Amino acid sequence: MSKYIFLASLSLSLLIISCSSSEIKQNENKPKTLTQNEALELVDIRIYENGDIKINGSSLSESSLVSHIDALEIDQESKVRISSSDMVYTGLVNKITRVLVLKNVEQVDINMMSPEAFKQFENDLIIDILSNGKILVDGTLLYPADLSVALKNSSDLTNDTDVRLIVNDMASMGTVTDIQKTLINNRVTNITHPTDRS
Repeated sequence: MSKYIFLASLSLSLLIISCSSSEIKQNENKPKTLTQNEALELVDIRIYENGDIKINGSSLSESSLVSHIDALEIDQESKVRISSSDMVYTGLVNKITRVLVLKNVEQVDINMMSPEAFKQFENDLIIDILSNGKILVDGTLLYPADLSVALKNSSDLTNDTDVRLIVNDMASMGTVTDIQKTLINNRVTNITHPTDRS
């Protein structure tokens, strides 16, 4: 009887080790997002016609908007980019702006576009290269070294996906070159450089 208990215990241990090893390998293949307590250089806010909101890649509803912005590490040096269709309820844009003013954010760029232009903006991959050496990939803060993993994990990315590369004036040219090489190595070649900078 003790032989069976020992075998069962051994099987259970091997199963746990196997699952843990598999989970570690899966986590190694995911891009690492940053959650440090330094102030964010750029906050990407997208507002949808149905009232949904995305802040730095996280989806939320209007009811959780104020608490979510309150929890962001932002200060007067942070820049906020609000993008939406011009069909969005303007009261929601004003509400977000008021909350940001209370957080002492001085740089808010509001980009209201036609529904077609906003749809194209959403279909494009937006990569911001920040002055602190980090990047935002569709609003998610990453280290440049994790871009390749993020591209491989993106289900929406195809060879003809348009990439908008927005470079901060103070960003390192080495980082910009590395990002461009990573994109090309991942067969992403439709790269544009919009004139508006973060």
